[in-house]
Amino acid sequence: HLEEVESELSELKPPEIGAGGFMSEERVTCPMCGAYGKDIKMEEDKSKVLSYVGHIPMYAKKHVCKKCGYDF
Repeated sequence: HLEEVESELSELKPPEIGAGGFMSEERVTCPMCGAYGKDIKMEEDKSKVLSYVGHIPMYAKKHVCKKCGYDF
């Protein structure tokens, strides 16, 4: 019975984080040219209003590639 409980506990253990804590899959990359990092900038998407704070609109964010100009 003890072995069954230990196997259940090992299945519920959280995954270990690597030394850096960040992996390259978490990085935002351009789907067109593959650029990442400083080549990607965030802008307000003026076509999508999320809410209003007082009378000031809060806009959604979008990513824009500085190399190819693609926005996503």
